Amino acid sequence: MSDDVIRVGDLVVVVKGHPCCGNAEFVGKLFKVEQIGTFECECHDCGRVFSSETVFSSWSFRELGSLVKKIKPLDENVEDAVLVPEVVGV
Repeated sequence: MSDDVIRVGDLVVVVKGHPCCGNAEFVGKLFKVEQIGTFECECHDCGRVFSSETVFSSWSFRELGSLVKKIKPLDENVEDAVLVPEVVGV
């Protein structure tokens, strides 16, 4: 199974605008996934109805699963990184 599969508890970011009207209002929005399911939802801009995998957050924000990307935990993103302290005011 791919480690890019989105599961409940994952942190995700909206990376694409809506396929119907191109609305990109929520691109860049981060949220924690609380529920994943197939539901009918309506675009709040153009009114198109979708029946697709929808990712829900804990505070009722929802987005189509095809428009979000999983953010890997920090330890997976910086496996061998070396942190160098910044020197300020030398």
